[in-house]
Amino acid sequence: MQSSPGVSSSSAASASGSAPHSQTSKLAFIRDAVASMLRTTTPANQLADLRCVLQELLQDVDRHARRNNVSPWPPHSLLSAAPRAPAPMPPPPPLRTHASAPAATTCVPMKLYQNDDMDDDDDDGPGLTDRRMGGAAFGTAQAQAQAVPSAPIYASLDDDSSYELVDGDFLQSCCNHHVQRQHDDEQSLALARQLDAQYRREEEDSWALAQRLQEQEEQEDRARAAREHRLAEAKSLEFVRQLQEQEEAEACWRKQQEQASADAARRVAEEDRRRAADNMRNKAQNEKFLESVQQGYARCPNAACGQIFECIPGARHEGEADQQNPAFVPKWTESPEVVAGHWRQHRFRCIACNTEFCSSCHQSPYHTGFTCEGLKQHDAAVKCRYCGRAVAGYVSGIPCCDTPECSEKKTRACTKSLPCGHACYGVLNEAQCMPCLEPGCGAHVASGVNQNGQDDCSLCYAEPLAQAPCIRNACGHVFHHACLVQQISAGHSGKRIVFTYLKCPQCPKLISHPALEAQLKPHMELYELIKQKALVRMDHDNDIPDRAGLSEEEKVKRALASYSYYKCFKCPSWYYGGRVECGENADAPFNPEELVCAGCSTAGLSNCPTHGAEYIGFKCKFCCERLSTFFCAGTTHFCEPCHRAGFGAPVKPCRGAPHCLLGPNHIPNGQEYAVGCALCSNLQH
Repeated sequence: MQSSPGVSSSSAASASGSAPHSQTSKLAFIRDAVASMLRTTTPANQLADLRCVLQELLQDVDRHARRNNVSPWPPHSLLSAAPRAPAPMPPPPPLRTHASAPAATTCVPMKLYQNDDMDDDDDDGPGLTDRRMGGAAFGTAQAQAQAVPSAPIYASLDDDSSYELVDGDFLQSCCNHHVQRQHDDEQSLALARQLDAQYRREEEDSWALAQRLQEQEEQEDRARAAREHRLAEAKSLEFVRQLQEQEEAEACWRKQQEQASADAARRVAEEDRRRAADNMRNKAQNEKFLESVQQGYARCPNAACGQIFECIPGARHEGEADQQNPAFVPKWTESPEVVAGHWRQHRFRCIACNTEFCSSCHQSPYHTGFTCEGLKQHDAAVKCRYCGRAVAGYVSGIPCCDTPECSEKKTRACTKSLPCGHACYGVLNEAQCMPCLEPGCGAHVASGVNQNGQDDCSLCYAEPLAQAPCIRNACGHVFHHACLVQQISAGHSGKRIVFTYLKCPQCPKLISHPALEAQLKPHMELYELIKQKALVRMDHDNDIPDRAGLSEEEKVKRALASYSYYKCFKCPSWYYGGRVECGENADAPFNPEELVCAGCSTAGLSNCPTHGAEYIGFKCKFCCERLSTFFCAGTTHFCEPCHRAGFGAPVKPCRGAPHCLLGPNHIPNGQEYAVGCALCSNLQH
């Protein structure tokens, strides 16, 4: 390769002697910079970085020389030489060994690329930048440097510039350092591989150990599970064995109990047979004894007793009046003396079982009021339906005696016979007969009526239903017709009207029957009037919660139970008298003259041309400072403070305006005073 004119190793040495920076110091600086670069870079980028470093270094040296007006190093003529075509790259020379050394230096061309971003403002020295060399390119440079370790190197700034001379020792040292670094890296890599292999072996050993431990634990778990299974199986077998033993013991015990029960039953049966045989034998003996003696002895009619005892007729005490003993009152056509004599002679009570019986006919209990013959005649005779007495000369129709009470019942009784053959117990001229009331009759059972003719009337509780004409209410309950008429006619009791007398005694249903229309009409009209008043009052006062969700029947029930209505003493009208709870708490004595409606009140505005006297408002009776908010017991209007004091509240004198609500134009406090229609006032507001 041709060298540039005037450039050689000797000229480079002479030029470096006159420069401010000696070649030795420059090379030392370059070596330090390249060594620092090699320590911090990887082989992949070292060659490219080395070229950049050399390029930057030459430019810095030239700038520094021009800045200080000294001769540049390398000479400026090398840097500013006219560009010429680059010489072809010669083939690399053979590698030099330590035994032979070249007599003269050779130049190896190396292309360097110019860095346009070099820091030109740094005056302290050449600006260096850490770079990284490419591994493949650096390998070629390393081979060339080993071939000619001490030869200077020509470097070109670009493709059109001339070559510059660079010392080959520096490149050799860099290559040696890199080789050492690569060797160290290879050793480190080998050591890392050894450590990795050792780590993998340790991991495999650990995994194998863990596998063995896991297998050992699984074997122990299986062995433990097998032991537990065998233990549980043994316990189950033991439990089953115990259950079997217990069942066998219970079966044996039950068998013993059954045997004992059978033995006891057999003994009881034998005892019963022996006792029955004894009883039969005793009975036969008693029969023979009674047949032999003919009289003076009696046997108890109780089959479980059969006691025989001697009959001693009771002696009549002196002064005893047969008529005063109810047992001596005859119930048939016999005389009292005959009935009393039979009672003394044939009525006995067994001392063993306390059974009362007749020693003549052996009827139990004794037929009080009859002799034995009289009882037979009475049972065979036709009896009165209402009193039970025998009816003489009965032909047809309702059997009735000639007493006035029974005759009056007969005139009101139904004369029809039911399909079952029994007589109807209803009233006369019914459109539909009531069901049969004979106990045990199939028609009575099919009708679903829970009462029969032997049950007492639940109103009078004096006679059975069969002993008077009856009616069946709409609710299904049966009562005596006369008892219901009497209840309706009696009306309500007390000053506050309550319609319980119009309801069935056994349920809250209203009484309703065609045979009672005449008696019910005025009372039902009053009921409808009070019901409408109470419903309007409920809407007006709005003091009953949840009334919107109530049925019509429930609203009526709630309204009648909440408000009190009274009959005016001066007129036949009924007026609102406050809430029920206020009337119940009133302890003032009842005076009918105090029950006066607003229309009959002479004080204040007691009548409204639109709504009448129904909604007339009053001031408080005990003061004149407030309107009344309470009306209690149908007689007294209270304001809130006076209502807390009750009927014993003190009468407050009028204090005049502005305390008086009405001004001085009202009667003195302590009397009722009307102030006008409350409904009109509400509508105006």
